[in-house]
Amino acid sequence: MAKLKEYNGHYCESEYEYAFIGILEAQGWKYSSGNKINRVSKRDVLIVDDFKNFIAKTNPDLTNDEVTQIYDNVRLVGAESDFATLHKVYGWMVDGVQFTPQNGLAKMIPLIDFETPDNNIFRVVNQFVVEYTNNGQKENRRPDVLLFVNGMPLCIIELKNPADANATIYDAWEQINIRYWRDIPHLLHYCPLACISDGVKTRLGTVVRYVPN
Repeated sequence: MAKLKEYNGHYCESEYEYAFIGILEAQGWKYSSGNKINRVSKRDVLIVDDFKNFIAKTNPDLTNDEVTQIYDNVRLVGAESDFATLHKVYGWMVDGVQFTPQNGLAKMIPLIDFETPDNNIFRVVNQFVVEYTNNGQKENRRPDVLLFVNGMPLCIIELKNPADANATIYDAWEQINIRYWRDIPHLLHYCPLACISDGVKTRLGTVVRYVPN
């Protein structure tokens, strides 16, 4: 597991990030740097390879085209509001997606295997740049850490430097609940969970309702 390094009496925030990732690796999560993830565009927030591999593994009767259709259905999700979209995706994560394959018999396709956890692909990712458009210009946001399950970013994590007295978990909360919802809602549509921490205080909640003390 990575350890915090000291620089002139101060800890580097990036070292805290990697120590956090090391804890998750010890629990069996696979680590990937965001710049190594296969994506057509930085607007893409799903890991296509993990998603398709999970669906194909757990549904061997589906064709490659059908697996791609399910992926596109999840990738292109939309509803009347951001909250409604998040609620819709959460329902899919819990209950599965209804899909009608070529044989014409509709069935539910699980996006997460709750019965056999080892079938799932757990991946912790940092340096995952998410692109958005601001006044016609392309800009980026980069969450500290994202936890993906079967290619879906279920949890967003913001970490603040434990040695910086001015960096609070409220700053982390604002980053997610104000700036990220404003700029990259297409990522948060898949994130029912948010975690914020400064190394001393850690809070876990949703991306829409939780306000830290």
